[in-house]
Order: sequence, then C-alpha cells, then structure tokens
Amino acid sequence: MPSVLGVATTAEIPSNQTNIPITLPAGIQAGEFLLCAFSADAGAVASIVTGVGWVLLAQATNGANVTGAILYKPTASGDANDALTVGLAPAERATAICYRISPSDPAVPPVQTNANGSSAQSDPPTNTTALSRAYLWIATRHGDDVTVSSAPPANYNELVQVVGSSTGASTEACWRQSTALSENPGTFTVALEQWVCFTVAIAPAADSAGSPGDPPRGGAAGHAWYLRV
Repeated sequence: MPSVLGVATTAEIPSNQTNIPITLPAGIQAGEFLLCAFSADAGAVASIVTGVGWVLLAQATNGANVTGAILYKPTASGDANDALTVGLAPAERATAICYRISPSDPAVPPVQTNANGSSAQSDPPTNTTALSRAYLWIATRHGDDVTVSSAPPANYNELVQVVGSSTGASTEACWRQSTALSENPGTFTVALEQWVCFTVAIAPAADSAGSPGDPPRGGAAGHAWYLRV
C-alpha cells in the first residue's frame, strides 16, 4: 500500500510570477512517486516549464478567482532531474505542497476528480477507480487568498496547509489509505470562499499488500501548518 514518506511546501513569493520553482521533499529515492498540489490566484493557467518526467494530471479553476492543479512524476530519479518549475499565464502568486510516496505502480496513472465552488465547507468530489486495490487517497483544497480550513475531511490524516496572501492562493492537502473502489472524502471545515478541490487515487505496486495503517512519516521542508487528527 502506498505510504507518504515526506512532504515539502512552496511558500508564496510576494509578487506575481510566471515561473514557480517547487520545493521538493528531502531524501527522495529513485523509483518513488512524487505528487504536487499547486494553487494559483485569479484563474491563471498552469504548465510545466522544467520537469523531466513530470506530468500535469489535471487543472481546474473557479472562474477568475483561483486555479488548482495536480502534477506527478511516476518514477523519481533521486537526483537533480526531479526538479520542477511550474509556469503561470498570466503571472500570478502561487503556493504548493509536494509529497514523496512509495510503493506505487508507475504503470498505473493516478486517477483524479475535481470540483469547485464559492461556499463554506469545500468538498472534494467522489472518485471511483476501475479496481478495488490498496489505494492512497489524497484530498486537496486550493483556495482564494488567506482562508484555510480548521479541519480536514473525516478519516483523513496530517492536514498540511500553505497560507497565501490576500492577493494570492492557499493550498491544503491530506491523505488516507483505503481498499475501497470508490472514495468520497467529505468536506474541509472552512469559511465561505472560492475554492477548487481534487480527490486523487494512487495505486499500489503490483506486489504491494497490506491494510490501511500509519505509514512512515518524513519531515517537511518549507513553512507549513499541520493539523494532526
């Protein structure tokens, strides 16, 4: 079953940028799975500027308020080739969270669903996979300005938050392990604001077995807020 081994955060640069270098977790080993949850203000369009082997899985916007995107690298190099820079058009402010994960199946792309709204209680949508496997599920919230949640969805672990500015965007992410075919995370407990949410399923390695539990946890790089549940 895939486990979170480490996490890093990318804080907002206090001016609009076209290129956002992403902070990666420490200790990345060759073959690990990397996932980045990225947020930008004002509905800017994200792209990969530099990033060998990185894939833009999906991006979604809430009008001209906020953009959320999920990027991943199925097989880390464990060296400088893991570096990632995300481009924005037009230039905007951004934040991000990046996970290192193992073991996973590089032949099976992650499966995502997304939703957006202008309300309290930001709601990652249901995600249904093709097979019942021991998945790592990641729920993310990409919010306009400084507003962040006070609690993650029920049964989700280690809420990580990167708070943006009043003219920027905030990023939040948390995870759980489950063998269910379908997952509906429930809501982030948060005040009214514009938001985008993703529900992402990461498949286990072909020979991976086990049941949900507490995986090894790595240290975080960068400045993050943690709410452990």
